[in-house]
Amino acid sequence: MKTEIHNRPRLLWLGKGRYELLNDLEYSVNGEKLKVKKGFVTDFTSVPRFLHWLFSRNSLQSRASVIHDNLYATGVRSRKDSDIFFKNLLRNDYATFLTRILMFSGVRIFGARRYKG
Repeated sequence: MKTEIHNRPRLLWLGKGRYELLNDLEYSVNGEKLKVKKGFVTDFTSVPRFLHWLFSRNSLQSRASVIHDNLYATGVRSRKDSDIFFKNLLRNDYATFLTRILMFSGVRIFGARRYKG
């Protein structure tokens, strides 16, 4: 599965760990062009506080988190496909192997209650 993110998100901090997307975030999966629309609100990755040092919200991986949050909120893809997209997007954004495995495992184990599909 080929995934690619085409631009960087501009974000406005809303408080309490939430951010609003100020521009469309464009990406593609297997050549299909998709986007997260301006105005979408994200909390990035829901990570326990004691692991915040490992998963920075200011990293490139935040792009993958915004897209994953949007896929979960809209349910346009299955939960499993959304999680696989997330893992591939993390790889494209140069997340380390350990980061990819931990984040992917986290969404597979704990993500069901957040998925709206």
